[in-house]
Order: sequence, then structure tokens, then C-alpha cells
Amino acid sequence: MRLSALVVAIAVLAHGVSSQYLWSELIHDQHSSPAYVRQQRTSRPVTDVSSDALQCGDRPLPAHTLQLPAGAKIGFRLKQGRFLPKVIKDLGPVSIYVGLVPTGKSFETWDGSGAQWVKLSEWGPAFHPFTFESYHKHKFTTIFPQPSPDGLYYIRLEQISLEDPGKPMLWVSCAQVNLTNGGDFKPTMHPLPGVYNASDPGLAVNIYHPIPMHYAVPGPMPLVPSNYTVSE
Repeated sequence: MRLSALVVAIAVLAHGVSSQYLWSELIHDQHSSPAYVRQQRTSRPVTDVSSDALQCGDRPLPAHTLQLPAGAKIGFRLKQGRFLPKVIKDLGPVSIYVGLVPTGKSFETWDGSGAQWVKLSEWGPAFHPFTFESYHKHKFTTIFPQPSPDGLYYIRLEQISLEDPGKPMLWVSCAQVNLTNGGDFKPTMHPLPGVYNASDPGLAVNIYHPIPMHYAVPGPMPLVPSNYTVSE
């Protein structure tokens, strides 16, 4: 076996088979609660980026709605359990999106369709050596921009595992909030599904051979500057 192939094999074995991740707690300011998260029915990731499950998972359960002031800190915490990973053990990016429920719709009546989604923040690659900011982390937070219009929003976390080249796995989770005291800023919105293709370089990449010298997180550019984001 050539040395390069041996290095790749060792790296893959070191990370092993992808774990199962459940982002079950919403962080809001100094508090956290599972009550506002639409809990998943299964622990399976999304593997088809054209599927409606890309929005909030496969038929997630209903949740309570948090009253959230604009400008507040929001985020997600990884579910802790005896047989669940306590930190991310797969290499790949993490993003937080929000989805604005259209006027006249509710969480019960909106199916997530249309260009209603905005990426707030992302945690991407680091180099020398190549890794991801999300690796060995369990909590991600950003801010809900103050000028955002009032209304009902899904807060959506997306974790992408790139461990199996060309076969990305996406763990997604959504929480429900009613944003208040906002403004009238309307950023460019995008559809989910629709922002990704299976052939996108950030999804189809082989992160082990050759090791990437550049990497762009899939999807649109984030709205919130990185200095407002935190990972732990």
C-alpha cells in the first residue's frame, strides 16, 4: 500500500462510522430549553438535498413557540445521552438559518416552501492542519439581527458530515419563535430545498484525499458577521 493511501485509510478509521446527532435544545440568551424545538421522530440524517426533509427533518413533532425580542442570542445545543456523542465527531460545517413564515400562515399551515430562508451564520473550515470549526463542539450561537421584521420564524440548525466522500449527511433541527421589537430590513431569501445541489463542491468534496487547500461552506453567504458567533 502506498504511503498516501495508508494515511487516508488511517484518517478514515480514526473518525469511524458517522455518529447520530440530535440538536434538541434551543439556546436563547442565557437560557436553553427543548420545549421550543421540533423534536425529530428518527435519528437518521437527511441524505437527499432535494428533499423537503432538508427544511426541518422528517415530519418533526410540534413544539411550543418562544417569544423572542429582536437582537437576542439564539442557538442550539447537542442532545446529551449515554449512547449519543457529547460533541461533534464528524468533520463538516455547521450553519444556522431562519425561515420567515409567510403572512397569513402559521407553523401548522406553512409547509416551508418558497424563498423564505436566510442563513444567519456558519462555522466553516480551518487550515494548517485542515479541520472544521465545529469539530469537538456541542453548542453554537449567533444573534437574531435587530432590524429583522416581526413575525413567526423557524430557527434552523444544519450540521453536515463530510466523512463519506460524495455522500454528505445532514442533521437538521428547527425551533419555533415569534420575533418582536424588530424592524423592516428584508435580506435576500432563499428556498429550502433549492440552495444546494448534490454536485456542489462543498458537499461532494473528499476531505481526506487530497486534503483541501480551499473550502467554501455550501449555500448563501451568512448575514451575521462571524464576530457575533460562538461555538463551544
